[in-house]
Amino acid sequence: MRRSCSPEIAAEIVAAIIASLALLASGCSRHDPAPPAPTAPPAPPAAAVPPASRRNVVIVTLDTTRRDALGFCGRSPSITPQMDALAAESAVFRDAYTVTPLTLPAHASLLTGLHPASHHLRDNSVAALPSAAVTLAEVLKEQGYATGAGVAAIVLDAAYGLAQGFDLYRDPPRDPAKQRLFVGEMRGDAMVDQALRDLPADGPFLYWLHLFDAHYPYAAPGSAPRPARTEAEANADRRRLYFEEIAFLDLQVGRFLAALRARPDWSETIVVLAADHGESLLDGVEPTHGWFLYDATMRIPLLMRVPGAPPRAIDSAVSLVDVMPTLLELLGIARPDLRFDGESVADLVRGTGEERSGRAVAMESWYAWSNFGFAPMEACVQGGLKYVRSRRERLFDRNPGAGGEAHDLFRADDPRARALRARLDALAADPAVPLATHGVELDDARRAELLSLGYVDATVRDFGERPDFAALADPEDHVDVIFALERVTSAFSDGDAAGAAAQLRTLCELAPQSVFAHEQLGGVLIASRRPEDQDEAERHLRKAIELDFQRAKAHFNLGIVLMRRMAAARDAATAQRHRLGALEAFRRSLEVDASSPEALANVASLARLEADALPAAERERRLALYEEAEKACARFLAELPADHADRGKFEQLRRDIGASREKAAASPPAPGD
Repeated sequence: MRRSCSPEIAAEIVAAIIASLALLASGCSRHDPAPPAPTAPPAPPAAAVPPASRRNVVIVTLDTTRRDALGFCGRSPSITPQMDALAAESAVFRDAYTVTPLTLPAHASLLTGLHPASHHLRDNSVAALPSAAVTLAEVLKEQGYATGAGVAAIVLDAAYGLAQGFDLYRDPPRDPAKQRLFVGEMRGDAMVDQALRDLPADGPFLYWLHLFDAHYPYAAPGSAPRPARTEAEANADRRRLYFEEIAFLDLQVGRFLAALRARPDWSETIVVLAADHGESLLDGVEPTHGWFLYDATMRIPLLMRVPGAPPRAIDSAVSLVDVMPTLLELLGIARPDLRFDGESVADLVRGTGEERSGRAVAMESWYAWSNFGFAPMEACVQGGLKYVRSRRERLFDRNPGAGGEAHDLFRADDPRARALRARLDALAADPAVPLATHGVELDDARRAELLSLGYVDATVRDFGERPDFAALADPEDHVDVIFALERVTSAFSDGDAAGAAAQLRTLCELAPQSVFAHEQLGGVLIASRRPEDQDEAERHLRKAIELDFQRAKAHFNLGIVLMRRMAAARDAATAQRHRLGALEAFRRSLEVDASSPEALANVASLARLEADALPAAERERRLALYEEAEKACARFLAELPADHADRGKFEQLRRDIGASREKAAASPPAPGD
């Protein structure tokens, strides 16, 4: 039976295996912690807002939700009566598109009005939204709104930058023991329960609720796979399980909407319901999503319920980047200083504007490039035509009776293809706000330092620069890689770590430039205590870092390997070399994933050990290391629940580090200091 593996799954696939190692290495063992306290930055002074525009805004995003799964988008019989009822009082966009089939960058575009070419988030878990980006939450917070969010998956963890502007940002607990094998998530019923507790009693407020249930693995309450004798039966059962998740999702959305309707301010509440992307289910090559730009993953459900606006269907092509500018216009908030890649369609929502029949909408996926070194995918939709390019170009006519995406009509001399290529070039060449990539920067001194610690010469993948598509392989020429990835997932689902390692070795052979394959194989191998596995793990982790320096998990896992080497060292010099290498690896992990509690704990422990081992004459270096250890320990404690069983031990560690720092500070400086 084939089982599917998506990019979000891939990013977390070894979390359950390495979690115990990370906690062992840091001296921490976690048991059923409470959810972490939400971040609550101080609110700026509220600006005056005209009373007529002080409407609440509720955004509900449905992860991995196909448009044709919902009744109001055409499914019959409908399995989504609650969302259908909302659609009956809303403006429904019948030709809406995401910007990319990846959770983090798609949500970043929704919340900023910027295309990935502007905000440079082009994959999950490898970078954060730049602080220079202005989010919807930041704008509304400046206008006196209370701002809150509840996100259901760790792929939207606050570390990745989307918490900007939110007074309250609840993400899943950072406890590996509470994570599922694939992606740390919270189920829809728990998310709605949490949201109902968090909604402000009074407005105006912005609240964003993210629901992840439709994402693989499909496991709605009461749902279970059925035995399959053939691949066709297995695929049919996968679809059944997926649509059962959609039905469960609808029940939770209904619960949330019922509570909103019962509030006295429902008549002043705007509701946006949107998917971040769809799910292929083998409609268009891939089993899940992330690689390609077929309609099954790119065409999404989108509606806006606006008090006073008549319910209507809108046929104009729209994009997730249109949501923020549209909401600002509906709220009467003018921000001429902001540029968007999207445009306001408030007139269409109100029913006062003309359809934009010739509008072109751009989309992309850089997942294959980021993880496997293949050419990215880009596309442009205009009317019934869809132009797609990677190493090869494609043209689809999706008008009724024209063959759709099953028939590639591309010819180099086709004027329709030339026109859409030029339109896509124009969209790609003029991002609204080309922000600096928020990632790890390496200057010459830093490269030299890393080389001295055993790092190969590393590359930082620049998501702001377009690679040469013609020099890279087309992802559709490597479908074998996608299904090799599925076999990895299948092995993990069966609890077969050795089988997963074997499949990942095959994946490394099929795609030797795959950051993902090397990173994940290294992560699997550190679960073994065999020395030869540690050697192989280190080779693959270093290769992953060589291919892309901004891989937090590769740095973290390399740190685990080097800590083991430190513990096994037979002399002080070797132990120090591995200790410094491990400390550097955990530091680099934190540069990408700043709130990883395991990495923080390991930095605290290693920096203290290194400071303790240095001679008293190196006073300034010892002080710097103690200070680093103390700060890391404080940040770790901030992530640890107040009632955690081991909290007292780490509070004592922080006090001990502080005492060591004070003792070192009191010692006389060495000559020349």
